[in-house]
Amino acid sequence: MIRFHLNHHPLVAAARESRFKPHPLLQILIFIGIYIGSLLPTILPYVLFFLLKDANVLGDSAMDAEKLVILFSCALSALVVVLYCRFAEGRSLYSMGFVRKDALMHYFKGMAVGFVFFSTVYFALVATGSVTFDGLNSTASIAMLLLFFFGFVIQGAQEEILTRGYFMMSLSTRLPAIAAIVISSFTFSVLHIFNGGFDLLAFVNLTLYGIFLAVYMLRTGNIWGACAIHSIWNFSQGNLYGMSVSGMSIMETSLFSSSLVEGKELLSGGSFGPEGGVITSAVTIVAIVLTLLLGGRSSEG
Repeated sequence: MIRFHLNHHPLVAAARESRFKPHPLLQILIFIGIYIGSLLPTILPYVLFFLLKDANVLGDSAMDAEKLVILFSCALSALVVVLYCRFAEGRSLYSMGFVRKDALMHYFKGMAVGFVFFSTVYFALVATGSVTFDGLNSTASIAMLLLFFFGFVIQGAQEEILTRGYFMMSLSTRLPAIAAIVISSFTFSVLHIFNGGFDLLAFVNLTLYGIFLAVYMLRTGNIWGACAIHSIWNFSQGNLYGMSVSGMSIMETSLFSSSLVEGKELLSGGSFGPEGGVITSAVTIVAIVLTLLLGGRSSEG
């Protein structure tokens, strides 16, 4: 089983070498400031988008372009978080989970885990009659699918860097691992509170999902796999199967089409997407248990 106190975990040991280890309550306040600060660099891409939209340069693709701006601008947010950790806390990239050893292998493994993870949720939804599979989407564009794929690669990594690489690991220098995991996962869920369709079950599921990603990161000893799982989960959810991604609808650019069955919102998650349904709750709990029981040992280099 994973060592929840993490006294000898290589990532925590590296984080504890930082020159600035604030009290957890102060760290929460700093996190809020860093989160807000990380959004500021995204203003410029939005300004450019709205200028192009007002000039009618984007035409019918304006809605897709706006979503892509949201996804790709996450790179700027991630950069702010990394710079804070490096120069304010004095932490190494290694302490954030950026381990060089077998990085590509861990990332590709995470992609496979993310695809199987969400596909399990999706086929359970179909099997229970909560969702219908409507076949290929005739309006799907390969170019747009590729753009969304790389956009989600960036967006998934940004949320993992923010909540796991920075926040969880910084908290774990002063708190037991279970506290750092729960607080960072709770915070991860709260970040989605203004998304359309967000409710109590969505909050619980996103917290569980955050716990799974935290445990996976600590089990593998790097952040690469967690980034990949997060990105491919979102891409599969929205651009492969045509479901809402945490309240964001991108069904027009999905490879396949799916429809919600009326009256089955408790299972399907309704407008928020599968992350708001009890099937995701069950599958995520199983994933956490399997990761604890079957996960490999932490990376050391």
